[in-house]
Amino acid sequence: RIGRAKAVRYHWWLLLAGFAFAIVYSVVNFHSYWQYLYLISLPLLIKNAVAINKYQEAEKLDPYLKQMALATLIFVLSFGVGNLL
Repeated sequence: RIGRAKAVRYHWWLLLAGFAFAIVYSVVNFHSYWQYLYLISLPLLIKNAVAINKYQEAEKLDPYLKQMALATLIFVLSFGVGNLL
């Protein structure tokens, strides 16, 4: 509905904004460096965003939905564990 170019920008914006808010939260509520454990998911998320940028055909983008879901799961789990430690 919004077009491919805007969809790619929206995808990047969601990833960057989510990470930025996580970093702000970690800085404001700093207790230990374990809180930054979620940074291990950053390469996975960037790899996904670059692939979304690269491929034009919708069929080639399908595998990246699963990859995005797994990268998000790693982010959420590492963020939670990092805040508990």
